[in-house]
Amino acid sequence: MLGARASEHDAMRTFEGRRAPWERVAARRATRVTLLLPVPLLFIPSGVYGYAWGGHEVEAKDAYVKADILPVSAEVPGKVIEVVVQESERVATGAPLFRIDPMPFEIDLAGERG
Repeated sequence: MLGARASEHDAMRTFEGRRAPWERVAARRATRVTLLLPVPLLFIPSGVYGYAWGGHEVEAKDAYVKADILPVSAEVPGKVIEVVVQESERVATGAPLFRIDPMPFEIDLAGERG
């Protein structure tokens, strides 16, 4: 009798050359666990790396900078003899940006005092 039960089980297991339904469920569960646990664990380090060390440098080929850049002009005409500030340097209100040659103004002032 024991031999008859074993042969029935073998017949169910290899029914039409396929696995029994409970074996397919077990195989799917093993595949699911194999993919759902390690695969996301592989992506976590790359995400941490990208967040911590990447993305600090913005690169664009066609970009505009929106900043507080204003045109500067003098109230009097003259030759600029010295530029006091450097490009992109922060400047306090009232700080000199450049010096204009004072010689033409001194000559005009001397002529008026005459």
